[in-house]
Order: sequence, then C-alpha cells, then structure tokens
Amino acid sequence: MKLHTIVSILRKSAALFLPVFLAANLSAQSIISLNIRDGNPEGNSAVLGAFGVAAEGTVVDNWNNTNSFGAANPTLDLVDSSGAATGVSATVLNAGGQQYWGADYAGTPWNFGIAHFTGTPNPVSVTFDNLNAAFPLGYYALVYVSGAPPNQGAAVTDGSTTYYFQTSNPADTTPLLITSTTSDTYDVGNYAVFGSITTPLMSDDITFAIPTGSVVSNNAGIGGVQLVAIPEPSAAAVFVGLLAVGLLLYRRRRA
Repeated sequence: MKLHTIVSILRKSAALFLPVFLAANLSAQSIISLNIRDGNPEGNSAVLGAFGVAAEGTVVDNWNNTNSFGAANPTLDLVDSSGAATGVSATVLNAGGQQYWGADYAGTPWNFGIAHFTGTPNPVSVTFDNLNAAFPLGYYALVYVSGAPPNQGAAVTDGSTTYYFQTSNPADTTPLLITSTTSDTYDVGNYAVFGSITTPLMSDDITFAIPTGSVVSNNAGIGGVQLVAIPEPSAAAVFVGLLAVGLLLYRRRRA
C-alpha cells in the first residue's frame, strides 16, 4: 500500500473515530452530583433519575440528595455517577433559610434550595472537602442557582470568580448558562461553571456561595452542584499521537 494511501486512511479514521473516543472518555468521567432537598426523600425536590446539562456532558444518575444543614451536619462520603463512594463530604449552610422555587422545577435542583433574601446579613453556601483524592487531576463545577421570580439580580461565587444572574420569569427548566462577571449585567440563567478542563480547580476544599448583599430583590439561592473530574489521558490522546507520528514519518520519507 502506498504511503499517501495510508495517510489518507489515517485522516479519514481520525474524522470518523476521534469524536467517538472523546465522547466515550467524557461519559467515563467521574461526576459528583449534590442536590439540596426538603424533608421528603422521595418528594418532588429530590433528583431521583438522570439529570444534568447535556451541553456540558453532565447528565448522570446517582445524585446525592441531602437534607442536612449546618456545620455540625455534613453529608459524608458522597457517591459519584457510578455509585462509588468518593470520601468527599459536603457542608450546607442555610443561615438565610430554605426555599421552594416552584412546582415547574419538580425533580430538578432548581425546585428547592438554600436561599439568601434581601436584607438578611448571612450568606448561604455549600462547601466540599477531601476533593484531591477524588479528583487527582482537578475538577470543574456546575452550580445550579434559582430564585423567586421576579428576582432582578444576584451573584454566585467560589471566592475567586463571581457570576451575576437573575432568575427566569416565568419558570424555565431549559439550562441557561450564566457568563456575566459584572453587576452591570445580570444574565437570565440557572447555572454557572467554575473552572474548566483547561483551567481546572485544584483546591482540596471549595465553597460556593450567594454572597451577602448580592440579592437585588426577593431571594436567590443554590439548589445543587456537580463536580466533574478532569479526565485522565485516554485512547483519544493515544490515537491523536499515533496519527501525528504517522504524518511526521510520511513527510520525512518524502523529504
């Protein structure tokens, strides 16, 4: 077989199979999903099936539904999307209280959560601990926020990055990414992403909060969080490497 024919086959194979390898690797990522529910473990504030944001590749089962609040009552040993225990714990502080945000959000993290109200001094937050063992290459986070319409502005932060949002009115279960990093603009949105595959979060513990004084009207809060592992080098990387070597050898042969 001629070299140019081999190269042609390699290129076509890359176009056909690389997306498959990448998709398989994404689906294999470890994801820890936490949902804040009310006192009924089977009620409409619990996430009992697969949920997430398809565009972010986070639609998974095995959500951890917690109704434990306060520093003395952490939720221990959260499971990941495969159902395996991770050793990660979550502490939910609800000094501002809890809130239902509407039956239209039933079965999602937007239905119920910890709420910060205008005029109250205490923020609400979710803190995760023991992350490095579960995510040795780092992680990124999807934080699901909600609020009572018409909420005209609030913020969510991890202490380093702050996003500004307002809740949908009427209620909308379409995932809407929040990107605004200035209070000059409040995105209509319901989830924010902290970190990424290229700039992962690396801290062993992290806190997501609705900061004090950030709520413009009514209330806003956090209903759930997903922590997504940065994947290890996969078959996709090996495939790309082999393709690159093949092309390099071909060009040297022709030189």
